[in-house]
Amino acid sequence: MYKILIVDDEKELRETSAELLRLEGYEVVTAADGDDAINKAKNKNFDLALVDLVLPGKMNGLDIINKLRVQSISTYIIAFTGFSGQNFSQKALKAGANEFVTKPGLAKNLVDNINKFFNKEATPAPETPKAKIPEIPVTDAYESDTIFNFIPGIFLNMPDKNIKEILAMGKRKTIAAGDNFIMDATRELVIIKKGTLSCWYRNSVIGFLKSGDSIGESSVFLSGQTNFMLLLKSEAEFEVIIINKKDFSQYLQANKSLALRYAANTILGMSKKFMVTCERVARMNEEVRQLKTPVDGVLY
Repeated sequence: MYKILIVDDEKELRETSAELLRLEGYEVVTAADGDDAINKAKNKNFDLALVDLVLPGKMNGLDIINKLRVQSISTYIIAFTGFSGQNFSQKALKAGANEFVTKPGLAKNLVDNINKFFNKEATPAPETPKAKIPEIPVTDAYESDTIFNFIPGIFLNMPDKNIKEILAMGKRKTIAAGDNFIMDATRELVIIKKGTLSCWYRNSVIGFLKSGDSIGESSVFLSGQTNFMLLLKSEAEFEVIIINKKDFSQYLQANKSLALRYAANTILGMSKKFMVTCERVARMNEEVRQLKTPVDGVLY
């Protein structure tokens, strides 16, 4: 069994990527920082390591790559980051990486790229009895309901039948203009059916959502019990579909190929959100810089 090390401080991306690769038959070990990664590499010879360049702590990604290379010449090291640029690539290769990719690029075709590296075909779904899940009647009412007249981004490239069954297990809720909707991102997947709204964590806006978007996508892959409460609100009426993590997890366990597609969509979606956040921070920094530029001798 091929052994893979993933070093990334973003818990959701790290755990979702690991689970996706484990479904493909790989042995995966994860680390959130440099010390943890190097300690684990001392006790296990990895065939491949995925290392984020931007990490908290004493060691950044370049330091980790350098130490991993000293410990093992044979480990194939892929450096990645949410930022692009020749400077990142050159530094990563100089430190000892074999390859450099951007985080969205890695996430988009994670399984295909890893399988290709090991000359390995995707693992076919085994012919095992499916887990018993609640039967969901797909009646004429469901077929004609406007709930199925759109495809949420998280369900792209999934069979229509499965999309209908997943949406049918959810509960729809309409929130009046000016009211708030509180959700737990670790226990439910919330899909925006109608409207445009903002997503808040405590007293800060962390994103904006529109019809077809979702939040809490990775909840089915998280085993922790910590609550992560988010607030959704809008000045206009909006509608959401709330899917319970437990029910959805059970459904995916019975459909391995569907679980792989969902995991891939989740990773790609989180990478896109990460890039949007980076762009928003860059714009804010530029606005602050412009405000601090002296004008006629006055510093604003």
